[in-house]
Amino acid sequence: MVKYCPRCGYPNNDEFLYCVRCGNPLVIFPQQNTSTTMKFDNSSSQTVNFSSLIQCPKCGTLNVPHANFCKKCGFPLKQPQQAQSQSPQQPTISYSQQTLPQAPPPTLPVNTQDPASYQESVKTTKNKRKKVVKAIIADVAFVSIALLLLSVVLPYFFDIILLPPLYIPPPAKSVHNFNVFQLDSVLGASGWSMFMNTTNLPTIYYYVFGHHISSVQGVISGSLVGYSNSEVYVYSIYLNASTNQAAQDIVAYIISNGLYYSSSNTSKFTTLVNGYTVYIARGGDVLVGVTAFGNWVVMVLIYSSSPSITLDYSNSQLASLIADMEVTNTL
Repeated sequence: MVKYCPRCGYPNNDEFLYCVRCGNPLVIFPQQNTSTTMKFDNSSSQTVNFSSLIQCPKCGTLNVPHANFCKKCGFPLKQPQQAQSQSPQQPTISYSQQTLPQAPPPTLPVNTQDPASYQESVKTTKNKRKKVVKAIIADVAFVSIALLLLSVVLPYFFDIILLPPLYIPPPAKSVHNFNVFQLDSVLGASGWSMFMNTTNLPTIYYYVFGHHISSVQGVISGSLVGYSNSEVYVYSIYLNASTNQAAQDIVAYIISNGLYYSSSNTSKFTTLVNGYTVYIARGGDVLVGVTAFGNWVVMVLIYSSSPSITLDYSNSQLASLIADMEVTNTL
């Protein structure tokens, strides 16, 4: 019976305990067989001379001449070089020197976001910034428009409707009579020409109050310029008062005692010119407006030479002529 070595596959006799080729244990140790006759895998007996047998230096067991290891104890019978030449080539395993893993160098964070989504996020951010800028611009525009409207409407509101004392108009720097070019621009070019220019106070009083007054409290000086187109007469008048209160008192006196305001058939209006209240009276062939620009009393008088001529000039045209006479510190 043949025992094949589980390690190298070499056929050994049944009584062998170790593979004679590689020394691998085959079975448990049986009693030593001292017979010089050994059986091989071809089941034929072969006679071996006792002198050619190899005795194990460890246990003294006799082994066949070609044995590399003792069949009883597995002790090597030949030198390692001889056994290596006879043993089958075993796979060699080479081991490389193990090195400790080195920590990778620190790297900056990399944007792993998808390029399309990244571009979309950038676009969204830009849109948000644009919306914020547009909102700021809209707010600034709204505030500017609101302030502009208030600057135009608020004077009328305070001066006419609610609380006149709360509104303080810009102070007038000076006044002057308008010229024929301004008259042509406002009332239309109708062949206007100057026919009067005086600073005589009694003459001015006659046109302002409708009669001669020897003395008016607070008046320092005055001026009157008259224009005509042969049918209509236009007068530009101002009085320089000592104080603003004196100018206000003179305006109140004109409204109460003036010829053009005392008529029972006169329609009366009020408007604002540069923040100052202008009192307008209209009746038949007369259109007159009067106000106080700071220390100055300003008056524009328009009347026709014949009752049959109707004055079709508007209140806004009269207010424009009065505005042309004022010079403020904002100009």
